[in-house]
Amino acid sequence: MYNLPENRIIKLLDWNPGSTVVNKILESISPDNPADLDEIAYLLGAGKSDTKNYSAIIRQAGELKKSVFGNTVKIFIPLYLSNVCVNRCLYCGFNADNVSMPRKTLTDEEFRIEMETVLGLGYRVIELVTSESPAVKKNHRLADFVGIAADVMSQKVAADEDSQLILMSWLLSDDEFAMVRKAGLENFYLWQETYSRQIFMKLHPEGTPKSAFDERIEVFDKAVGSGIKNVGIGILYGLAPWEFDLLALIDHGKYLQNECGANIDALGLPRFKHAKGAMIEKAPYPVTDDDLRLAVALYRLAFPKSHVFLNTREKLPLLLKLLNGGGSEMNIACSVYPGGYTNPQRDGQFDVYNYPTEKTLKWLKENGFQPAYIRLGEK
Repeated sequence: MYNLPENRIIKLLDWNPGSTVVNKILESISPDNPADLDEIAYLLGAGKSDTKNYSAIIRQAGELKKSVFGNTVKIFIPLYLSNVCVNRCLYCGFNADNVSMPRKTLTDEEFRIEMETVLGLGYRVIELVTSESPAVKKNHRLADFVGIAADVMSQKVAADEDSQLILMSWLLSDDEFAMVRKAGLENFYLWQETYSRQIFMKLHPEGTPKSAFDERIEVFDKAVGSGIKNVGIGILYGLAPWEFDLLALIDHGKYLQNECGANIDALGLPRFKHAKGAMIEKAPYPVTDDDLRLAVALYRLAFPKSHVFLNTREKLPLLLKLLNGGGSEMNIACSVYPGGYTNPQRDGQFDVYNYPTEKTLKWLKENGFQPAYIRLGEK
């Protein structure tokens, strides 16, 4: 199991080498020779303290991304199953204490229609998202949803098309992992939110399932043990000092990759956004646009062959900069409410931008990118 080296990471945050060391590190990085944790710590300190180093890091990350993925951008769409939740996370609109949030858990038929809708829009990477809902946890409902999704995709997606089904849920047990794996799941994502134990415990009240800090970190060992080796890891930027979380996430990813045989399919860095009905309205530790750009670049340098997972919490001009600086995956259309593509709702888990699909794909192409995993003209 992963043992977070908190003291070591804190010491690494004090490192700030000169430009000569930075240049040597950048020159040594390639798709088959990623930066290690010490090197990322050097680059982090150098990028924060010197504008020339900052620009060099982002430029190198952009070039590395092109060498692996070319100009392609992987497009995905989130699809929510339920917003009924037993947790009381202080930053989330789905928290159990938010009585103003309309609650909904999709039926099998509603879910099938929602799947058909997003596939009809051309999307081929579907991220199933659910709160910790008693209705979904009961009677193997999560595996049922995965099975329906896999069935619909087998019917609607041509055999020669690239597609992917992802699940982002709660801390699944060994039995639950076995059931969703049997139902057709091959990709499991979960954000740690923050690797700062002290801050994590303050944000996730004791007595709720999500307050299990260590179990949350260890869930990927279970996923890999069940045969699900494609995993996505991430943090919610703004809950804690982002520099600590970035190094901790990278160290965790290296462990999963090197010790567990996991494939780090994606690294996520959603930034704190206001959520109606949440107890916290502003990020406790604000992250600037420049901070986010540096984080994306460092993710890329540490994991050259993984996708850096962007999202529509951000505006398009910033997303363009992030794509040019190492990002490789993003969503366009976005509903953060169950059934939101067939029955649009204003309520959601947090504030997002919902960009028009065809117009945004055209914008990506005009800026030199080739959208992938999406097919237009579907009905």
